[in-house]
Amino acid sequence: MATAADSIIAIFKDNADFRGDGAIKCEVLRKVMQRLVPDFFTDLVVDELLKDFQEATGSSAANGSVDISQFGQWVMAADGAEEASHGHKKLLQVLSSVVSICCYRCIQGKEAEWKKVIDEITSDVEKGSVPGLVHFYHTMAGPQTFVCVGLFESTKALDNYKDSACKTYLEKMQPLLAGSAVFDDVGMAVAARSFAAPKSQQICCMCSYQCAEGKEKDWEAVVADITASVKSGGIQGMTMFMSVMPDPRTFSCVGLFESQAAVDNYAAMMSEQFMAKMKPLLGGEAIYDIVAPLKGCVVSQDPLLGT
Repeated sequence: MATAADSIIAIFKDNADFRGDGAIKCEVLRKVMQRLVPDFFTDLVVDELLKDFQEATGSSAANGSVDISQFGQWVMAADGAEEASHGHKKLLQVLSSVVSICCYRCIQGKEAEWKKVIDEITSDVEKGSVPGLVHFYHTMAGPQTFVCVGLFESTKALDNYKDSACKTYLEKMQPLLAGSAVFDDVGMAVAARSFAAPKSQQICCMCSYQCAEGKEKDWEAVVADITASVKSGGIQGMTMFMSVMPDPRTFSCVGLFESQAAVDNYAAMMSEQFMAKMKPLLGGEAIYDIVAPLKGCVVSQDPLLGT
């Protein structure tokens, strides 16, 4: 089973011109960090991080490169370490965040009771009752269908939520549920990027696609290409983008938009650019494709997390 350090290493491999010999150039490492959170990882912050890494591990940046596996292990060392620098903790949180996208549906005829329960649950979450929850978005894809998206600062934070508040919420929902979760996509964040401050009136779009069996390697490359394009911030009207690969064949993503017009423009671009790349690899139609007004959101004000 892959460790958290393995997942962090994979992020650098997926986002950089990785040479495959176990080393990554310091300047490439710098570019990856600045691509992840450009406002935080300035040249000065990155220089300090590389200096801390070399002092802590006793390694030298031979030929301007560092060992990526050693770097991944060092990043993980910030977990629970009081002496870790602000930048070190920030890097760990950015690279180890976990996305959860789930959907539940109530029994037909129970919509009024369902709405009351969902309002109670989302109100509780919005009060800050879930430690480690960085971002939270929720919507109703029809009177019977509740969909929510959570970005947790770590797998540990998500596990703690499942062992505590989540159990309480599910107990409230249980008598009204039409069955198990319609979908429940969980995994290390492929992308989690805010482009603008959250607004009260937004449109939430979420979709999930699966590649054909045996196409996983090509699929991973296409997903990385699409993710890099969206994270560059060139999509007009998009305020947030989050994505996850719950398994090697499945890519699920969520986007928030300022207006329906922005959604329509994005849909046209997605059809022309993104779907053209995905279509030859797809194993079928979209697993889900939801567009609905955002009902509520929580964005952490933790200075280590920011946007």
